[in-house]
Amino acid sequence: MPASADLICHCYCVTESEITEVVKEKSLTAVEQVTEACSAGGGCGRCRPEIAGIIGGITGEEIDPYAD
Repeated sequence: MPASADLICHCYCVTESEITEVVKEKSLTAVEQVTEACSAGGGCGRCRPEIAGIIGGITGEEIDPYAD
């Protein structure tokens, strides 16, 4: 089980480091792309704003957490 401080998606137990890695490796720019790549954000959706923040921190862009 991942450390709770790093856990972003509680539904699928996906950590911030896993999301960061997949965003960088695949040059992802949308939350939906992250969901397709590692399931994060695909359950209840409560973590979508955090995922958008991670993507935005990497890309330097403002990301809409609910855009398809």
